[in-house]
Amino acid sequence: MPAWLRAEAFFGTNRLEIMKASFNAATATIEIAKLENADINPCFQALLLARRVLPEVRIFEVAVVGAIQPMISLSASDLDRGMPVWDRAIGRLSSIPLSTFLPINLAARLARESMIKAVRAVSWIVIDDALGALDGSPPRWTPAVQELVNVRIELAVFALEVCVDSVPVESRVRINVTLAALRELRDDLAQLGAHAQPELIDSLGSVGRLRHFWDTWGPVERLPGITPDKRGQSDVDRQPQLIEPPDDMRWRTL
Repeated sequence: MPAWLRAEAFFGTNRLEIMKASFNAATATIEIAKLENADINPCFQALLLARRVLPEVRIFEVAVVGAIQPMISLSASDLDRGMPVWDRAIGRLSSIPLSTFLPINLAARLARESMIKAVRAVSWIVIDDALGALDGSPPRWTPAVQELVNVRIELAVFALEVCVDSVPVESRVRINVTLAALRELRDDLAQLGAHAQPELIDSLGSVGRLRHFWDTWGPVERLPGITPDKRGQSDVDRQPQLIEPPDDMRWRTL
């Protein structure tokens, strides 16, 4: 199958209807039928996969049919920067948490809004994801639940760490305080061990700070121009499950 057909198929498997597309130039242009809140991360995933089969493309632009300007414009290097986070997520989780596409979300935002707004948004999104991992867990934690939460928090930390190099030092205040709280939460969970239970975790200082940031910094648009969910923590009802990493990495063949 030609590479451009494979790229088109990735959009279809992510439930995005392509109306028109061109993958045969340095800038790939894709027009899709709609781009709503629930479509953003599937679109990022389709672009990541397309990047892998279209190494000559330098820019990927996604527009809603009839729009004058693209809603998403990402360079190949933007997508490459986000690839390790996605690789980690698909190796351990049955579905993709919000944090997985944080570096790509930041790059897409910076094409449409200021650095200050973009940093606040990705900081809030990663907090939303981390709190979703806690609040969406069962009322009593088993070792399996604790492992799942640990993996989710580790992924959130890693995703935000990848974002740091894209942000000037003078604009990193929100990212730095968010990273500090997430790392403290990760360490707190490790120290609690088998004693980790929701009522105890909710009393932690790290969780209190994260909830304060969540209340004061958001809600934010998942992407500029797209209305945010009214309730935030939109993945609480769709919690991923842990999967065992396969011994044979040929499973990733696309």
